[in-house]
Amino acid sequence: MTITMEPERYWTLMSVLIEDEWGDGGSGFFIKRVFRSGSGKGIRFFLITNKHVILGGKGHPDQDDRLYITFNAWWPGSTTQRTTEVVPYYDQVGRHVWRAHPDPKVDVAVLDISPIMFKYADLGQIVPDTDALADQEVIKQWDIRAGDAVWIIGYPAFQYEGVMKRSREPLLKSATLASPLDQHYIEYPIGGQIERVVRGFVIDRVI
Repeated sequence: MTITMEPERYWTLMSVLIEDEWGDGGSGFFIKRVFRSGSGKGIRFFLITNKHVILGGKGHPDQDDRLYITFNAWWPGSTTQRTTEVVPYYDQVGRHVWRAHPDPKVDVAVLDISPIMFKYADLGQIVPDTDALADQEVIKQWDIRAGDAVWIIGYPAFQYEGVMKRSREPLLKSATLASPLDQHYIEYPIGGQIERVVRGFVIDRVI
């Protein structure tokens, strides 16, 4: 299926609001992987987010049963519709559907949401393939560097009348890559200092 739409609208369609049973959460985006198997071609759909979105403040998802994802279901020639689906932490045979990056310094996790996405075939056809992810080779080939302009899309938290709330619609903001890749920096929390490596780019944006 060939789709013609503005990149900003396209990636807004791919963005997802993720919440747990306590209302905590964050943002993520859809991605798919097409692979070959002995019986032909297969496809799996994933939701990429952060470890802290899945683990939350409760330490381990075993303390929860499910996540709730809200996204824009899309059909050709029609308007989008806000839809919420339940993502259980475990499948029917007890395997958890999420995987966390093995490096503790990388705040990335992935959930297998294939059973849900198979219900939205039209949306599934326009979900980007893993080739859309910028690895080290792509970053070098495109000469991506500090100072480049970028777009960021997500569901940011904000404070309203002293209460923390989260946007219910995806927000699109312009931003700038503010550091080289894998930049070392030092944080100064109360009582000490922490040296960290940003496994990616620091992004500077204006609310």
